[in-house]
Amino acid sequence: QLGLGGGTEAAAAHDTPVRVPGVAEARSIACGSNHCCAVTAEGDLFTWGFGDLFQLGHGEEGDEVSPRVVGAVRGRVAQASAGGQHTVMLLKPKE
Repeated sequence: QLGLGGGTEAAAAHDTPVRVPGVAEARSIACGSNHCCAVTAEGDLFTWGFGDLFQLGHGEEGDEVSPRVVGAVRGRVAQASAGGQHTVMLLKPKE
């Protein structure tokens, strides 16, 4: 659930913080039991980790080893929180 892609290097433990590739200017980050999400300054939501119960918000079951933007709410996310098998978002009003 680190969001660093696949392979053994990505799964290795890190002693210091590592920038998650593909998420520019993250304003906030939240981690649930098995997945994470990040909100960018532009209002985009990126999610990654286990997605077996649709908790990543991509409209399909499946895991993501790297951050993937949630297209349905692009540019509208003010805050996000991740739980056991869910992600909750506070959206900005549509313009």
